[in-house]
Amino acid sequence: MIELIASIILIVLMVQVFIIIYLKTKSLFKAWIFALIIGKAIVVVFWAFGIEHSLGTLYIYNKRSNEVISFEITSSHVIFLAFLSSLIISLFWYDIIRYAPPSLRKRIKDKRGI
Repeated sequence: MIELIASIILIVLMVQVFIIIYLKTKSLFKAWIFALIIGKAIVVVFWAFGIEHSLGTLYIYNKRSNEVISFEITSSHVIFLAFLSSLIISLFWYDIIRYAPPSLRKRIKDKRGI
C-alpha cells in the first residue's frame, strides 16, 4: 500500500514541477528536463527509505570460485533507469539523431513536418 501512495506522490510532484517550470519559462523542454530530474531525486529518496517493490533477483555465478552474487532488482531501480534514459535522450536528442541512419532521420523529419 505504501508503494501505491509513494507512486501517487511521485506523479503529483512531477506534474507540479512540470507545470510550475512551464509557467515560469514557457519552455516545454525545460519543464520536461526539470520534471525528470526531480523524479529521479524522489526515486532516490524512496530507495533510501526502502519504499520499493521487489521485481526480481539477478544471480551472477562465478564458475571458478563457485560463488553466487545476487542483486535484487526493485521498482526504484527500474524507475530511476527509465528517468535517466529519458533525460539522456532528451538532452542529447539532436546529437543522437545526427548519427542515426538516413532512413530513420527521414522518417522522423516527415513525422515532425520539417
